[in-house]
Amino acid sequence: MTPEQMRKSGYFRIFASYYRPHIKIFILDMVCALCISLIDLAFPLVSRQAMELCFPNRLFATFFLIMAVMALAYVLKALMNFIVTYWGHLLGVRIEADIRRDLFAHMQDLSFSFYDKNRTGHLMSRVTGDLFEITELAHHGPEDLFISAVTIVGALVVMLTIRWELALILCAIIPLFLLFVASQRKRLMRTSVDVKAKLAGINGELESSISGMRTAKAFANEETEIEKFRVSNDQFRGAKRGYYKSMAVYFSGMEFIMSIMPVVVIAAGGLFIMGGKMEDKDIITFTLYVTTFINPLRKLSNFTELFMQGMAGFKRFVELMRVEPDIKDAPDAQPLEHVNGDIQIEDVTFRYEPEAAPVEVVVFAAASMEATLTEIAELYKEVAPNVTLTYNFDSSGTLKTQIEEGAVCDLFISAGQKQMNQLDAADTSGANEGGLDFVNSDTRINLVENKVVLAVPDDNPAGIESFQDLASDKLSLLCIGNEDVPVGSYSLEILDTLGIDIAQLEADGKVTYGTNVTEVANQVKEAAVDCGIIYATDAFTYELNVVDAATEDMCSQVIYPAAVMKSGTAEAQEAAQAFLDYLHTDAGAIAVLEGVGFTVIQ
Repeated sequence: MTPEQMRKSGYFRIFASYYRPHIKIFILDMVCALCISLIDLAFPLVSRQAMELCFPNRLFATFFLIMAVMALAYVLKALMNFIVTYWGHLLGVRIEADIRRDLFAHMQDLSFSFYDKNRTGHLMSRVTGDLFEITELAHHGPEDLFISAVTIVGALVVMLTIRWELALILCAIIPLFLLFVASQRKRLMRTSVDVKAKLAGINGELESSISGMRTAKAFANEETEIEKFRVSNDQFRGAKRGYYKSMAVYFSGMEFIMSIMPVVVIAAGGLFIMGGKMEDKDIITFTLYVTTFINPLRKLSNFTELFMQGMAGFKRFVELMRVEPDIKDAPDAQPLEHVNGDIQIEDVTFRYEPEAAPVEVVVFAAASMEATLTEIAELYKEVAPNVTLTYNFDSSGTLKTQIEEGAVCDLFISAGQKQMNQLDAADTSGANEGGLDFVNSDTRINLVENKVVLAVPDDNPAGIESFQDLASDKLSLLCIGNEDVPVGSYSLEILDTLGIDIAQLEADGKVTYGTNVTEVANQVKEAAVDCGIIYATDAFTYELNVVDAATEDMCSQVIYPAAVMKSGTAEAQEAAQAFLDYLHTDAGAIAVLEGVGFTVIQ
C-alpha cells in the first residue's frame, strides 16, 4: 500500500493489507489453530462418552483404545503448536520487515524540513521498538482471536447439550466480561500511546546528549543536560506508572470474573444434583468445559494488552507514513527521457579532506557491556575520529538471532561462548548445528571475564545473605535471566549445583524472568524482587548490593568472546578489527573495563 493509499484508508484496512503477500502462511496458521481448538474441545466430551459407555459394560479394552486415540490427537496438537509457534512468528517477522521497508523508503522521500523538526531518537524508536510490538500483534492477534472464538462457541454448544440451565448461568457472566473490556480498552490504548511518546522523548534526549557530549563538556553544561534527561525520564516513569495502573485494574478485574465462573457453576450444579436433576459425571464434564471456556477468556485478556501496545505502535507508523514531503511531483508530471541540454558550472571547487574516509562499525554487544562500551566510544573518537561506532545492546541470544536473520553486524561481543559458537563455522563444540558461517574465525578472541553474583535491593528487606538462602523461607521472589540469555544459563547452573529445583520455585511462584541482564538488574534496583542473579559489572553499574558471588565449582567461567563478522564491507571489517584490538590493548579502554569489574584477558 502506497503512502497516498494510506492517507485514504483506515488503520485496520492498512494493517490487513500487510497479510496479503503472506496469505498462505496465514491460512496455515489459522488451520492449525482450528485443529488445536477442536482437539481441546473434543477431550472432555470423548472422555465423558467413554466412561458412560465403557465402564457400565466393562469394555475396558475399548476405553483404553479411545484414550490411545486421544493421546495421538495430542501428539498431533503438539505438531500443530510447533507450526503455529514457528511459522506464526515468521509471519510476524515478514510483516515487520515489509513495514520497515515501506517506512524506510518513505523516509527517503521526506524533505529536509521534516528532519529538522523530528529528532533522530524519536524516529529510531518508531523504526525499532514500535515495529517489534506490531510484529507480536501481527502474529498473535488473529491467532488468539480465532482460537478464542472457536473454543468459546464450541464449549458453549457442548455445555448447552449437557445442562442448558448451567450454560445459561455461565452466559450471563459474559456480558459482564464484555462490558469490563470495553470500559478499559480506551484507557489502556491512551496510556500505551503515552508511554511510547515518552520513550521516544528519552531516546531523543539520549541521542542529542551523546552526539553533543563534546560541546556540553566544552561549555561545562553537564548539569543542564542531566536536568533535561531527568525531566524526560520522570515523564516516562509517570507514563509507565499510569499504564501499569490501568493494566493492573484490567487484569485484576479479569481474574475476578474468570475465577468466579467455576464457583458459580459448581454451586449451581450442586443444587441440581441435590434435586436429582443432574448426575455426578455431568458436573465433572461441565467443570472441565468451564476450564476450557476460561482459557480463551484469559487469552483474550492477554490479547487486549498486546492489541493496545501493537496498535499504538501501528498508529505511530501510519502517522509517519501519512506525512507528505514538501516537494513532490505535479499530478501531470511526465518522466524525462533522452534529455539534451548544457549544464554550466562556474566558480565551483572540490577537494578531498586529508582525513581518512568515514566508516561505520556496527557493534552487537551483550547488554552487560552497555555502560563500558558507551564510555569507551568517546575515548575511541580521539584514536579514530573517522569511525562511527553504532551499538546494539541486548541479550546474546537475541543478538545471535538478529545476526542469523540477516542483520548487519561488524563486531559481535557475546556474554557466552554458546551464542558465538552457533554462528562460527569453525566451532567444534557441536553448538553450530546449522553450519552457520557468520564469524571471521581468525579474529575471534576471549575478550573479558565477568563474575556472577547475587544482588539485593537497598536495605535487603528479605534478609537474603547467600545463594543458599534461595532454598529457604526468606525468598519470596527471585529474578533471573531467561534460559537463552547467558546470565540465565549461569543462574540455572548455580541453582542446579546447589540442589535448588527451579521447577519447584516456578510452581511456588518464587521466580520471575528477564529477557536480558539489564531487566534483571532493574527489577532488583526497583525492589520488585527480593534478589536477582546478575553479573558483577551490572551490580556495579546499577549500584546494587552484592551479598554473594558464584565460585568456580558453582558455575562455568563467564568468558565474553568477541569476533569480527563477515556481513559488513571490507572497510567495516578492517575498522571493526582495529576497534577490537583497541579494546584489549589500550590502557584507557582496559581501565574502563576493569573499573566496573571486568577482567581483560591478554
